[in-house]
Amino acid sequence: MARFFLTLFIMLSFSVMVTNTVMAQSGEQQIYAPYSIFNEEIQRPAQGQGQRVDDQTYAPYSVFKNESEAVARALIQAERSQDGFIKPQQIYLSLVHHDYMDQNQFGIMMKVKSNISGCYDVTPLQYEAEFIEPYYMDIEVSDYRRTTKPDNEPCDLRTQNISSMIVLNKQDLQRRQIKQIRFNNGFANDFYDLRIYPKRVELYPRSQIVFKAMELYGAQNKRMVLNFMDNNIVALKVPMAQKTDDFELQLRSLAYQTDMRPIFEMDGLDTSGKDNIFYFTDESGKNLSMLGDEAYMEFGEIEVKRPYQGSNGLTVTPVPLKVFAMRP
Repeated sequence: MARFFLTLFIMLSFSVMVTNTVMAQSGEQQIYAPYSIFNEEIQRPAQGQGQRVDDQTYAPYSVFKNESEAVARALIQAERSQDGFIKPQQIYLSLVHHDYMDQNQFGIMMKVKSNISGCYDVTPLQYEAEFIEPYYMDIEVSDYRRTTKPDNEPCDLRTQNISSMIVLNKQDLQRRQIKQIRFNNGFANDFYDLRIYPKRVELYPRSQIVFKAMELYGAQNKRMVLNFMDNNIVALKVPMAQKTDDFELQLRSLAYQTDMRPIFEMDGLDTSGKDNIFYFTDESGKNLSMLGDEAYMEFGEIEVKRPYQGSNGLTVTPVPLKVFAMRP
């Protein structure tokens, strides 16, 4: 009988030890959840995954939101603001090609319109760019920094532009099969479809929440365009002209005053005057120099005559029209 009770006591003690061992694991120690691959991702993270738990702000097919990470990010942003770092709320894009660039190179100019004047040092827009092959290029703009100049330094009160330029290569983008450029500033995303032709690059905005096109072209004004024609070509546009206005001779006369000559025919250019746009060669380069990095500039003014029905019957009245210069 004594042997029976001793055996029963040993069996009960072993069962309690096993139960206590299993129950003693803490939540931090339990790294496996049924029907999940969480443990596998910790051990062997897949490509593009394997984040630390603190950094995981999104889980596919779930509503997981890391509140502590969002609070930490807000605190970091507040601290950076105190140090003069400013996150732009609106960024304006334009396509440019400068003389120092190769024939296949072009730039995406990013500008903030809230220019700064005063005794400040201002940095360019800070950004990071990477290719997500195939098809995508991601550009993330963080901020720029404005700091007060020391009292012993000279103060330049001229307005300072806030900008950065991303230099790209057409052939490289084609080799990588990039179809879309995705911009973000940490809060919002904007997507631009990319199309590359032998002598032209186009960006089609699918959204413009933060990153806005400075100038859109085409009959429906839905695309950014950069033509890789001769570097001395200038397009003159009369946006307020009507179909019945006869102004082409006046426009040529205005262009002649600054050593520009009309282009009547050129491969890759629509010289029909569609959308009230006419092309000229800038013989001296003065107009392109004045245009600089801007998408367009006011070039001058012409005058057209339009019929007017007044108290004295049908008469003709002069109407001034502004002319703008831009790259083709």
